[in-house]
Amino acid sequence: MTANIKDLRQRRLVIKNQISQILAGAGETLTADQKAKIDELHAARARNEEAITAWEEEMERERQATPVVKYRQDVNGHFYKVDLSQEFKGPATGRTFSAMFGTIRGSAFRDGNEFLAAVSSGRFDERLIQASVQQEGNDALGGYAVP
Repeated sequence: MTANIKDLRQRRLVIKNQISQILAGAGETLTADQKAKIDELHAARARNEEAITAWEEEMERERQATPVVKYRQDVNGHFYKVDLSQEFKGPATGRTFSAMFGTIRGSAFRDGNEFLAAVSSGRFDERLIQASVQQEGNDALGGYAVP
């Protein structure tokens, strides 16, 4: 295909505007030249629509053939691929955390006590991820993300 989908859609608008201009300037009757030009534009529009349809079909084939890859960020700021088999698939199959929410990435902390000690120490710890929204005077916003 020679033109991309954006160009083809733009061409669709140009053809439509050209037809509208001819019809607006023609008054009540069209001359033979105007009729011929409109017929030519209608043929060009049909070819353009075929090309758009071909592009859309090709894009749909690519979309279906290409696996969706998702990335998330862990507690250390590193990105990792998400196991798409763990994505939401319907109601929970059991009563355990992993049955309801799937497996989770490990924390940089050994346990909750180590996390709480790092927070309460008031010292810098690279494993702590600050919440993205912090606002003075609003205790509900800010703090650290709990692993």
